[in-house]
Amino acid sequence: MVDEALDQVEEINGARFALPSRNHYSPRQRGGGEGDQQGKTAFTAQSQPRHFKMTQELKDAAALVAKIDALNDPQTPIIQGNHTLGPLNARAEAAGGTFWMQNIARKGAWPWGKNPNHKVFRNVKNFGAKGDGVADDTDAINKAIAEKDECSGACYGSTTMGAIIYFPPGTYLIKSTIEISYGMQVIGDANNPPTLKSDKNFFGVGVLSTDKYWGDGKTGEDDRDHEYYINTANFHRQIRNFVIDTTGTARPKTMAALHYQVAQATSLQNIVFKLSSDAATEQVGIYAENGSGGFMSDLSFISGKTGIFGGNQQFTAQRLSFLNVRTAVEMVWDWGWMWKSIKIENSHIGFNLTNGFGGGHVGSITVVDSVFKNCDIAVVIANTNVSNPNPGRTSISLDNVLLDGVTTWLREQSGKDAPKDNKVSGNHKSIDMLTVGRAYSDTKLDDEKGIREFSNLRVDSLVDERNPWNLPKKPYAERAKPQYEGRSPSDFVHLKDSCKGDGVTDDTACFQKVLNDNRDGKLVFIDAGTYILTDTVVVPKGSHIVGENWAQLAAYGPKFQNVKQPKVMLRMGQPGDVGQLEIQDLVFTSKGPTPGAVFVEWNIQGYKGEPGSAGMWDCHVRVGGAIGTGLTSKECPPSKSGINPNCQGGSMMMHLTKQGGAYLENVWLWTADHDLDDPTTVDNANSLIQTSVYNARGFLIESKNPTWLYGTASEHSVFYQYQFFQAANLVAGIIQTEQPYYQPNPKPPEPFKDAVGVFNADPTFPCNDTEPCDEGWALRMIESSDIHIIGAGLYSWFDTYTQECVPKSSCQKVMTEFKNNHGGIQINNLVTIGATNMINADGKLIGSKDNLAVSVHPFWSDIVSYSPGGTPLVTAPQPITQSDKELEDLVDKMNAHLNEDCYRFPDCVDMDNPQVSSCGAGYSKVGYDRSDCGNHGKPICCKTKTAPSACIWRGGGLDCNGQCHEGEVHLFWSSRGGWPTEGNENQCNRGGKVFCCNNDEFPNLTHDCRWTGCGETCDVTEADVAFTLSLNDDCRLWKHDMHYCCKHNRAPLQNCHWVGQGDCADNTCNDHEVVLARDQQGDSWTGCFWSRKRVLCCTPNPDLSEFYCDASVCPKYDVCQKDDYEWGEDNDPDDEGDVWDPPPPWDPPSGDHEHDELRRRAMGMGESDDFSVDEFFHALSALSASEAEAEPGVKDLVPRQGGGKKPPKGTTGRRNYRVRHAINVALELYLYARRYHGPTRIRNGRLGKTVSRWAYRQGFGSCSTTNIERVKVDSLPNFDDFDSDHSVELQYIQDLVRAIINGILPSGANMQTPTIPFNQFEAYWNYDSRNLPKGGPRPAPNTQSDFLNLNDKFFECIGSTTNRKAFRLFEKGLNGMKGRLMNIDDDGNRVNPVSQQRMEQYIEGAIAIGSDEEDFLSPMRAVIAIWRFMREPEVLDDMQNVRRRLAAQSRWAAQTVNDLRNLLSIFEEFDTDYWSAAAEWARDWVRNNIALARRMYQTAIANGQNPANAQRVFNELRLIEQDLQYILALPPY
Repeated sequence: MVDEALDQVEEINGARFALPSRNHYSPRQRGGGEGDQQGKTAFTAQSQPRHFKMTQELKDAAALVAKIDALNDPQTPIIQGNHTLGPLNARAEAAGGTFWMQNIARKGAWPWGKNPNHKVFRNVKNFGAKGDGVADDTDAINKAIAEKDECSGACYGSTTMGAIIYFPPGTYLIKSTIEISYGMQVIGDANNPPTLKSDKNFFGVGVLSTDKYWGDGKTGEDDRDHEYYINTANFHRQIRNFVIDTTGTARPKTMAALHYQVAQATSLQNIVFKLSSDAATEQVGIYAENGSGGFMSDLSFISGKTGIFGGNQQFTAQRLSFLNVRTAVEMVWDWGWMWKSIKIENSHIGFNLTNGFGGGHVGSITVVDSVFKNCDIAVVIANTNVSNPNPGRTSISLDNVLLDGVTTWLREQSGKDAPKDNKVSGNHKSIDMLTVGRAYSDTKLDDEKGIREFSNLRVDSLVDERNPWNLPKKPYAERAKPQYEGRSPSDFVHLKDSCKGDGVTDDTACFQKVLNDNRDGKLVFIDAGTYILTDTVVVPKGSHIVGENWAQLAAYGPKFQNVKQPKVMLRMGQPGDVGQLEIQDLVFTSKGPTPGAVFVEWNIQGYKGEPGSAGMWDCHVRVGGAIGTGLTSKECPPSKSGINPNCQGGSMMMHLTKQGGAYLENVWLWTADHDLDDPTTVDNANSLIQTSVYNARGFLIESKNPTWLYGTASEHSVFYQYQFFQAANLVAGIIQTEQPYYQPNPKPPEPFKDAVGVFNADPTFPCNDTEPCDEGWALRMIESSDIHIIGAGLYSWFDTYTQECVPKSSCQKVMTEFKNNHGGIQINNLVTIGATNMINADGKLIGSKDNLAVSVHPFWSDIVSYSPGGTPLVTAPQPITQSDKELEDLVDKMNAHLNEDCYRFPDCVDMDNPQVSSCGAGYSKVGYDRSDCGNHGKPICCKTKTAPSACIWRGGGLDCNGQCHEGEVHLFWSSRGGWPTEGNENQCNRGGKVFCCNNDEFPNLTHDCRWTGCGETCDVTEADVAFTLSLNDDCRLWKHDMHYCCKHNRAPLQNCHWVGQGDCADNTCNDHEVVLARDQQGDSWTGCFWSRKRVLCCTPNPDLSEFYCDASVCPKYDVCQKDDYEWGEDNDPDDEGDVWDPPPPWDPPSGDHEHDELRRRAMGMGESDDFSVDEFFHALSALSASEAEAEPGVKDLVPRQGGGKKPPKGTTGRRNYRVRHAINVALELYLYARRYHGPTRIRNGRLGKTVSRWAYRQGFGSCSTTNIERVKVDSLPNFDDFDSDHSVELQYIQDLVRAIINGILPSGANMQTPTIPFNQFEAYWNYDSRNLPKGGPRPAPNTQSDFLNLNDKFFECIGSTTNRKAFRLFEKGLNGMKGRLMNIDDDGNRVNPVSQQRMEQYIEGAIAIGSDEEDFLSPMRAVIAIWRFMREPEVLDDMQNVRRRLAAQSRWAAQTVNDLRNLLSIFEEFDTDYWSAAAEWARDWVRNNIALARRMYQTAIANGQNPANAQRVFNELRLIEQDLQYILALPPY
């Protein structure tokens, strides 16, 4: 009996594998696999294999045979009754698992279902499964699935019967296929994944199956062999954490580990498929057949005939490995499939795309970030003819692929013809981007060759810096769905402990409280249920949320009713939030009509360099179509005319805002086209019931922050499914859309016409040829850049519920719109169905029929590579004007032009490839630089709105000697130059070339300015701006001197100076200075040699001050001449980073002795103490709260006299905390900074290249300036005036440690987070402590050491000899001042830059003599200048990186060491307070001294003194007061 049954199984499986089901396009079938009403098929009719039925009699027979086999096999346990005797190799029944999911309390239920006792969580061992590898567990597992009720057989779908089928660790013997019901999550222990082992004699097509054949001879909804579920509507399934082992199965030879027919909202994760290694095996890992998926990740396939066999409309597959599999993937059909992070090793064929049945019906694949190793053939396809859709064209994109030990990268196998092999030279090939298919740049077909290889750059913020496989490019970053394997049930907080989740009660307030109370450590467990939300709920950063079996959050009530004032249901973080947020396994829906609902708004962005720190996995938006929503076919039947206002379900499904940045995996946004719940569950006809539910917008993406969208879909919204507006820095794949079935009745934007314009860039549907109003948009991309879409399946199946339009490609006129984009956009494998035109690119159309991939139903079209063009945004030129306001505007524009509006690519790219050489969003290319690039170049881009009208590289000959001309601004320097050029692109022997651009505001700015005649001066109404002895030899020896005069009483230019000394070899303006004139003499009687000219360089006057620098203005601290600020000078020997001393209160020292004395006093040292770097320590004592109570007379932080131990190697030890206990036992906490280089050596060597080429100092010119200017380091004669500045001061760590120990923040407020007890913290902090576990994130990219204490980890983040990127060369005086600004003394008070007493003395002195006001004005400006320095883009980026690295170290320590679990929360609370308090204190110090100076001058005037400089002082104080706006706390990191 068993043998006969196995013969039947072998026959049936063989037939089914030989004729796998593909989607059939029937008019009855749901969208996503539909066709015309005539039921035309894409493939020939298939005979239906017989269905095998497992009877009870056969089960008994098989069990008896198994016992007999066991008696005859000494390696198999002997089974008698219920006992196993003498198992030689049997595995004992597995002990209980450690995964939290097994033991967490279960409180979930489905309130909108019919069975109040429905069991959501089911442990298979509670149903009799043994998991010992001996007992047959098939029946027990089936009992767990079928407990009480399930959606199977006569049920095509249900939203109220979902369950988790849980497997503890063990080996579960399976004798026949386990059929998994709809809505079920099958989950194994994540710490010790269970093994599902098929028996020696196995009955069925797969060990697990997501669909089941009836075997009744009927056809199903898809006109295929009748099954339980409709393949394109087989939603909501999950399988994870298993080993599926078929190695012991002898019969049948043809079988699969998993029979997988699924649609959206499904996932596979963390599964190992162990298949037979027999050379003749027919075993397959996954037999996919048909469907409309889907997402799979983290799968391993070992041995077998084929890893994955079958097809699906579209799918996203990530992080898959194939080892010793004959053919890794064999596809019989698809439209688009993204394969990312795939490793195929020791296979004959990687991807076989011929389908094996004589036709080329595999649509397209994109292989990304992948490796083929030791394979004969990487890819096999049937047809590479890009212009002939018969018998079917397959498009391929290989992006960042490494071929190692591969003989043939592409085999073209067409019919009976001999295959054409494209060999790999040397069996090794690195592929940047290679495509096979039709490629377009804008609307131009690139070529007809079919195979095209080119370079496609990636945005740095999107990639994984590690590149573990050494791929040609850094791979796009990924993060697997977190499962919290190491957490215990006690770490979770049940939402049902506080809320009802009963589908009736308002759970808004309780849900918000649970979230607010349980962030940064606890995990919120949303028990199965439906939680009614009547208002916005904010998910705070630091939240970790796990849903049970897709628990539901439902919007309901009047606050979600206004289409003109939409209301967010779930807000992910607040605008500006940066941090961690993780959410998984939820459904976001509604109850009743909610036309104003925005279901998800995403504001938070994750930590830089930590992709997925703000992410969402397996979460879905569902608008209507389910029991309890009030938006089903009963309330909203399909309508071919008219609109039911009670069927408006939402305003937008998801909004990624400008502030946000997200990581999404497997997210489906769905507005119902049919009911998900089978209304009868007794009739197995399984006919889907359609419905008309209206939602205005799908997914709006406005973010420029790093974003990853893997496996997302958006369907059936009125306006659009995806819209990217002013978005950038994003990768997505694969995206999938469907258009509403009811359109064009009503035509969009109905029924939301009144809401057009509520969100940015809402389409207006003007009803013309390129912007029609017959259907909504599948995809819109507006004013965006730097976006890579790795596969898109965009489908339009209906014309108001009829499908005659599909074969005609006339269901809608245009599918996608690209408008005013700005480069860096790449779309691979764009597939459309049902539209006349695939693309509208700035009003130009790309037709579908021109790009047909097949000539049979459903006539899909495909473009393998598309890069849209862009439309520049033009602004009208400013009129010439003379008013103050307009002149200020011109100066602002000129400053913006000089300082912020242009950039040069850091890396060389192929200038002939627009996909890699395009500028970013809002920028236009104005030239390129060939320096160090060979035949490539570095594009130079300027903001489109302010782009110069002309630019040119100046300089030629051997010495080059580039120099800008009048009215031009010097942007960049190069040793070679590029295009456009006045000479050539040859390398300079000496000197360099300069990139000069017309400053288009220059004529307007200088309209009322003039050069005087020789020997003349400016009029009394004019400002004297510049001087020259002569211009163009106009003046003679007896009559010389010319002046540049401007009529306006506030000169538009300042700091004009002649550049060029001696032979004038160095005659170039600094970057971002404008050239006023060139002359051989200029201001010198000695002319230049070799026909060179001096150049007159100026900067726009940012302050438009009435006062200008001269000898009478800056008598003591000559800001104009840039003498050192003595008051900020740091005389410490800093060349080797040998000094980290707490800055003393500011007082201008009279000499080194006084300076040392001040230092000694600040350190608590005596006069006789030797100031030795290696032996000096500054000690502080810190008390915990309890110790302070025990010893109330002791200050919290007090100086300690004396020295200390010699600091460890590699550090510059400078801090030592001592904790004094009541019993007078001292515990010491040592703070050692990492050694770092001074300015002379910091730029040496390989690591020196990471330091900026720029040095920063306070701006030249007007004494009232608080500007920061950068100068080229290479142009500095020495570094005497500069220090190596830690972007984040070392004092930051001191203050952080202070807060960790005593709980007092820099502002003086008490910390909300509990402190860490000193003894716990000390054990992981001190340099001699090595208690931290190994691992964790590196403190810096070049750091190799695995530090085992927090001191070294934290200080390495701040900067060291191996982390030089954290430093900038900063003017020495300002650097000293910066250290004081950031310092807190031992009493917890800020250190004044200048003491109050000294400021009063300066003001009194200036009043008395009527001058020397700079003594008190300059320090105030310096404070503001320092904050402006910290806002310089390059500096701010460094500071943000340091903060992120410190956060990463804190996060890792908190997650790894229980004693430090509060560290991340402390750090985040401290960091926010630190910068806020520092900025507030700096503003207050400047503001108070402004008030002091005004008060003292007003008092003097009232007393009749009338100081001569009073008016100037009042004017300057006003300007300083205006500049207080620049003192701002740093933005979130």
